[in-house]
Amino acid sequence: LETWRKRPSPKATVQLLQNTLLDCGLKAIAERIGASDKAVEADIVAHKRRLSAVFYTIAADTPATKWKDLARKLGLKSAQIDSVETRHPTEIKECCMDVLETWRLQEGGTATVQALQQALREADLVALADAVG
Repeated sequence: LETWRKRPSPKATVQLLQNTLLDCGLKAIAERIGASDKAVEADIVAHKRRLSAVFYTIAADTPATKWKDLARKLGLKSAQIDSVETRHPTEIKECCMDVLETWRLQEGGTATVQALQQALREADLVALADAVG
């Protein structure tokens, strides 16, 4: 299994492991891995839905004068912020959504509601941080 896990090939998937276990007559283990994989997928989907709902709240309630502060607190660089502003020069909600999505893509699994709340507090948007918690 360790050799399989370390393979650089993109073919080293959970499905391949399950099929190999089935071929070896280890059906019970293959089924447990499948169930575990589905549970992880469900957790990821739930996390993305939760973040999406929070993003909409933040975008709707962030004042026009504060979206750049929030972007900086989320770790976006000046060039990224300028790019967002160029894409949405008059649409503050779209600027916020773009910033939040950029942050989510940059942070990956560490993009959490708690991390957002911290950035909101640092951007002096405490009431909004409390509202999304």
